[in-house]
Amino acid sequence: MDMWRIQKALLPAEEMLTTIFSDYFVLYMPLDVVSGDFYWVSKQNNRTLIVSADCTGHGVPGAMMSLIGYLLLRMLILLE
Repeated sequence: MDMWRIQKALLPAEEMLTTIFSDYFVLYMPLDVVSGDFYWVSKQNNRTLIVSADCTGHGVPGAMMSLIGYLLLRMLILLE
């Protein structure tokens, strides 16, 4: 199983970023194959929410923290 594919699936798709921003770049260089860092973007109504998160840990433990952070962000936005 390719862990990078799992973590990459959580990151915003390029198509989503191009619909929100006219000019942007993403510098994403994880230390390990998987990491505790992630970015997240959501646009609802007239608001854009951008998150750059650095979770504690690297490797699989950090990736699990990223997953938890990602899921909590989704839950918070959906409950709003």
